[in-house]
Amino acid sequence: MLDTKSAFAQVFAVGERRVRVVSLHLDFAGGADHRVRQLTHLLDVLERAVGIDGGMVDVLCGDFNTSGHYRSKAARARTQRVLDVAMVSGFIDCSAGVSWTSDLFSSIDSADPARRLLAVGRALGLRYRQKLDHLLVRGARRVASATVVAAPGHTHLPGSDHVPVAVELIV
Repeated sequence: MLDTKSAFAQVFAVGERRVRVVSLHLDFAGGADHRVRQLTHLLDVLERAVGIDGGMVDVLCGDFNTSGHYRSKAARARTQRVLDVAMVSGFIDCSAGVSWTSDLFSSIDSADPARRLLAVGRALGLRYRQKLDHLLVRGARRVASATVVAAPGHTHLPGSDHVPVAVELIV
């Protein structure tokens, strides 16, 4: 299966510790099984590159493409299968309290072939909210629960169907 998604990592020195932030975008195609393989491979590469040590804080964040309506029991089970790959490696899900991170009808790309259909859905006030984005942390001394970043009076920031998620860490 062609893999069209990616991950970018950056390591920062914070006092005596290092913080490795990995922004990822897992594939939508291939379902949860494919995303499990992608995340497993990514974690293997990261551990070979730097290894796990007491001075490293790892942050995995981004679009995990854990699709399906956020209230669906089946979608939550598929999501948990993907997240468990990181959790067995010591990551905690800081974004567990964020119920959804994407609304299909909130921002419509003019190049999207389905833009007319999406515009009709938005005009009708439809919502299709999903939990696509996650923020996982390993190795921090303390981690606050993640929060959604939004403009006052709005559920989204302009220009995206995803909401930004932020977390505060004590490294």
